[in-house]
Amino acid sequence: MLLNVKIREGIGGAVLYDGNVAGLPTGIDGAFQLIQVFDPTVSHNGIKLHKNHEYAFELAAFPGPDAVETVCAIAKGPTGSSYAGGRGYYQDPVNGPSFLPLPNGASTADEDLPFITLVR
Repeated sequence: MLLNVKIREGIGGAVLYDGNVAGLPTGIDGAFQLIQVFDPTVSHNGIKLHKNHEYAFELAAFPGPDAVETVCAIAKGPTGSSYAGGRGYYQDPVNGPSFLPLPNGASTADEDLPFITLVR
């Protein structure tokens, strides 16, 4: 799979970062995989983030050239919200263009992806 990662100013906002990640593990074992979105050895102009501002981390998976299936999955996070102030959404062609709350699309649903952000 090829993973496209975008960081936006809120859901549907301006794109602050857009990049592709290849070579991720194919099994889901619950271990975290580091995805670095800023490399100070390449540029000194990092991604400008502001406190008390909402950001959206948007992930999209695409089958690689050797893919035999079009199945994608991500390790499930703990029950409830595992990221204070965060909320997970999903979008797929079956449900139309809207982003729906994880895990089941209900407006009261409150689940997030298992991730950690490191900001320096």
